[in-house]
This record gives sequence, structure tokens and C-alpha cells, in this order.
Amino acid sequence: MDKRKEYIEIGRIIAAHGIKGFMKMEPWFDSAKIISNLRYIYFKENDIKKERIEKISNFKNYYLIKLQETNAVEKTFKYIRKIIYAKRKDLNLDIEHGEILIQDLIGMRICDIEKEKKIYGKIVDVLKTGANDVYIIKDENNKERLIPVIEEVIKKKDYEKGEIYIKVLKGLFDV
Repeated sequence: MDKRKEYIEIGRIIAAHGIKGFMKMEPWFDSAKIISNLRYIYFKENDIKKERIEKISNFKNYYLIKLQETNAVEKTFKYIRKIIYAKRKDLNLDIEHGEILIQDLIGMRICDIEKEKKIYGKIVDVLKTGANDVYIIKDENNKERLIPVIEEVIKKKDYEKGEIYIKVLKGLFDV
């Protein structure tokens, strides 16, 4: 059974933009390709509310999004500060080439590739540093460690098992 979420958080509405019903969206993904085919977005309140996208476009480090029902600025106010969701199946993810969502990494176990059954902890967050990502993991004692996502460290990812295998380089866990 697939434990991944059906609805994925893709961003948040942060402001109205102009007078014609556009809204400024803060994206929670790296590539515009991920949402290029979206026709609908969703909002969660008491239940899931589906909204048809009329137009979406890049705008500096944000996106401008216009829904079919938002034809005036006044109609956008109820969406401000709301989290936007998309159905996982509607996103353009190239899992074959390593595109994975951060929320799918959360909870994965970090294991030693050389020492069978050695588990260092679970991923609790991912830092986006620019040069490379960094996994924040916590062990069973709640001790936090940082794992750089680089070829020399990350050796294998098994999404089915929920495990990432690493090679511990000298200094990686030294205090």
C-alpha cells in the first residue's frame, strides 16, 4: 500500500496581485515543470475544495495564479495565506531521474551502506542550501545530525523500504 499523500502541498497564496483576480503564490518546489500541466488546485478547510486554474505564470521568484472564479481582486482575499495542494498524480515528477518531494523524504531511515542493520536516524527535515541539500536526521535519543546530499555520502535510495544508505565519511559524525 502506498503511504504517500494523495494531496501534496505545493505552495501558499501570499497576496492579491492587481485588480483582475490574480494571486501571488509562494512555491514550495524547485522547478516550474512540476506544475506545468496542472488544471486544478485544492484547498483544505473542513473538506477539500477543488478550484480550476485559468492561468498560471512565473513572476520573479513567485507564481501568479488566476482561478476561474477569481475575476476581481475582492474574490482573491479569502485565499490569502491559504496553502495550495495538488493531486500527486497531476504533478510532473520524474522519479526515474531522482525528482522526489521533500515530504516523501521525511521519516525515511538513514542506514549505513557498510554496516548491515546500522540505522543513524530518520529524516525530520531537508535544508536547501544552494550547493546541495542537507538532510536533518534525529536518532532514537533525539540527537540531531546533518547529512549532506552529495555523491560521496548518499550511496543508495530505496523509496519502497523507506531507507537511504550512506557512506560515513571521516568527520561526518565527529563532534
